[in-house]
Amino acid sequence: PKGVLTLISDPDINIGLIRLILKRSGDELKEILDDFLAESPELMDSGLDLSDLDQLTPD
Repeated sequence: PKGVLTLISDPDINIGLIRLILKRSGDELKEILDDFLAESPELMDSGLDLSDLDQLTPD
């Protein structure tokens, strides 16, 4: 299960309104969270390892 934990400490914030907005935009929020929380594909790897850093710095 994935979700969002939100802490609202301002007493002037209308929690009911926030819940209504989140409920109405639930499908869009689910898609955004699925993309954000998805595991990073290995294709994003630069191919460098720590030994490559020695070749990048001057002697």
